[in-house]
Amino acid sequence: RDMAKHKTNIHQHVQRTPLALAALAALGLAAAPAYAGIVSSGQINVDPSSGTVGPLFVGTSAPGSVTVNGGSSLTAERMVLAGQKTGNGSVTVSGAGSSMLVTFTNNANNIDVGGEGVGSLSVLDGGSFVYGGQGTPCQTNCRIFVTNAAGSQGSLLVGGSAGAIMAQRVEMTKMPELVA
Repeated sequence: RDMAKHKTNIHQHVQRTPLALAALAALGLAAAPAYAGIVSSGQINVDPSSGTVGPLFVGTSAPGSVTVNGGSSLTAERMVLAGQKTGNGSVTVSGAGSSMLVTFTNNANNIDVGGEGVGSLSVLDGGSFVYGGQGTPCQTNCRIFVTNAAGSQGSLLVGGSAGAIMAQRVEMTKMPELVA
């Protein structure tokens, strides 16, 4: 009986210490799935969590990523993924109601997916990505360049249930070798 009482007291004491509470809270946060909102990590020039940013540069010279999910929306003036040779940048828009709009502000604002490094843009499971929304002067100037420089690598993935990308043009500027 004394052993059972002792274990209960230790258990109650551990639960009440600030360090234990902090550890439990950290474990709870670490275990929680990132399914709601705009999540970013690594090298990003601005915090996109507000939902509206100016130019968005992800993974310019080091790894960086942005995920839009849980029905969230992100609007950016411009987007470059992996702008330098050492860069590795990715953007994922995933889930019904999740969307990203990159506005068109002038003729120099193409989207680079793998500008000079390794970049990826994924639109999955009902997410949507629009470049140059209604009322913008896109015409033929809203272009998404995938692998924009010698030595760069880019990928564009649209998958899952009804993911969609809308742009005037998507250009694969460096085609990979096809292996049979």
